[in-house]
Amino acid sequence: MNDQFRDLLNLILSQNPNIQPQELLTLVEKKKQESHGLLSDEGAIRLLAQQLSTVSIPVVGVGDQRIASLQAGLMDASIGGEVVSIGELSEFNRQDGSVGRVLRVRLEDGSGRVSCVMWDDVGVFFAQQGVSTGSRVRFEHGYTKYGRGGETEFHLGSRSSIQVLHGPTAIGRPTWQARVASLPKALGPVPSIRLRMRKLLKGRTEKGPVQALCEDDTGLVIVKFWDDTGEVALAIGEGENVLVEGAYAAERNGLLYVNVGRTSRVTRSDQPATSSPTPARIGSLNLEPVLRIICGKVVERSDAREIETREGRKARVSNIRIEDSSGRIRVSLWDKHAEFADSVRLGDLVEVAGVRIRRGFMDELEASTVFLSQTVKK
Repeated sequence: MNDQFRDLLNLILSQNPNIQPQELLTLVEKKKQESHGLLSDEGAIRLLAQQLSTVSIPVVGVGDQRIASLQAGLMDASIGGEVVSIGELSEFNRQDGSVGRVLRVRLEDGSGRVSCVMWDDVGVFFAQQGVSTGSRVRFEHGYTKYGRGGETEFHLGSRSSIQVLHGPTAIGRPTWQARVASLPKALGPVPSIRLRMRKLLKGRTEKGPVQALCEDDTGLVIVKFWDDTGEVALAIGEGENVLVEGAYAAERNGLLYVNVGRTSRVTRSDQPATSSPTPARIGSLNLEPVLRIICGKVVERSDAREIETREGRKARVSNIRIEDSSGRIRVSLWDKHAEFADSVRLGDLVEVAGVRIRRGFMDELEASTVFLSQTVKK
């Protein structure tokens, strides 16, 4: 037990007289276990200090590098600072067939800024902490290398650990309730949102999130439930209303996502989330990251075909064109949805829920299914 750990321990005990020393040490061990080894003793107790509303902890440790002094080639460095931007946790396929994960964060400490690249479990853990821009963090045991455009980057791998020192917003204390349509203009922490879970899909891997197509009366959005919140969502079930507190909204490749992590809370809602959004008028559709419901009569259809995407993935796709009283739009039906085109005929009335609107051939607006979309013949 070093001096910094002992000081934090005493600080928490002094501000929380109902907690016994051994109980607090047990909480530290539990935090370390929950992080799958990504938190040190000091990192775990700092996180507890934040959650127990103690005073702010200094952001830079004694042995930290100043960001301005970073150079490529460092093998064991630690930095601290304020988060200025957070990317989306994304997945990629490695050459050996395994699935990797990566998340990018921009950090500044007064001397400069640096891009931090978090790999696999480190990125997953960070995404679950409810960190937002303005939060103060410390990254330990990272390494540096040249990245995009020759810029020095700070990388965090299996040996690295993370300390969340201070957050600008107290998680779990909602001050307003968001709506799906308002999220693109307020990316970042979502104190509270009430949703109906239309469709749930278990994670592809043991540590992967449970993903859900969710809605309120303003639109649809993909929600990723990480760790224990995934089990809660599955237990509540499809078609039910939930209240989600302490989530985080992000946009990736033009599509909106809501991440629900370990510091979030998911509960069954006694109040209806509101009715499903009405199908959008085709002539009124615009480019936006929110998913929509469209409904119309089939005026064109094509058989499914196999193509190779820009990412090198083989996929099946078929196209239909539908119309309502306001206009027409082409709908690309991907992968499992491609078979839907075989079941429809010209003149059939169809509804597709959870489509993204994007620019297609000749810069024309088109609709495209995502993996959680729902198709039905009326």
